[in-house]
Amino acid sequence: DRRRIAPNCAFATTTSRRDGATTSTWIAALASASLVGATGIFPLLLVGFNYSPTKSPSLHRFLLSFAGGGLLGDVFLHILPETWSQLAKTGGDAMHAHLWIVFGFLVFLIVEIAASERETKEVRHDTGPQSRDIHEHSRNSSCDVASVPSSRVDVSAYLNLAANCVDNITHGLAISAAYLISFKVGALTTASILLHEVPHEIGDFAILLNAGFDHWSAAKAQIA
Repeated sequence: DRRRIAPNCAFATTTSRRDGATTSTWIAALASASLVGATGIFPLLLVGFNYSPTKSPSLHRFLLSFAGGGLLGDVFLHILPETWSQLAKTGGDAMHAHLWIVFGFLVFLIVEIAASERETKEVRHDTGPQSRDIHEHSRNSSCDVASVPSSRVDVSAYLNLAANCVDNITHGLAISAAYLISFKVGALTTASILLHEVPHEIGDFAILLNAGFDHWSAAKAQIA
């Protein structure tokens, strides 16, 4: 009887330890994913709560330049070289990967052109009193039409948010997989993602502001 009880006790102890490790892994992964997701509010803390592109045009141009450089650098210095390296190791078809890249460019280009043409038609047909008042105000004052606040949001903002959503999903998968290996690997992966994500969020914040979002809406959209 003692021989039967001892293995059962050892199995129960091992199971409880595994359950505890699984729980701690889940908690650490969720905390890390939440920390990465909260980086969307960092640009708002950086530029200030009263930031406006019209009040700080030089800072806005700097943020847009930073966004363009960050996105181009991420693609041509990080994603594409890593893709080619993995294809070389596994013997995959490089042409297949290149076709997917071209397909992504074409899809986003077609969507943006279609949305821009639709917006142009709406602007041409917009001859209401509010539109006339805005142009009359711009002629009487020393400002131009571009400085008048607009409620229109460019389609590039929604395309950027869609890409950011996919990016956040991959971050969550990477963090979860890293913590399943070990806590150290998970912590290092989280730190690496934060170093990549903070500049990325600053660039996305500038793109959303340029597309028509106000600073509060841009921060909320990035967190969501």
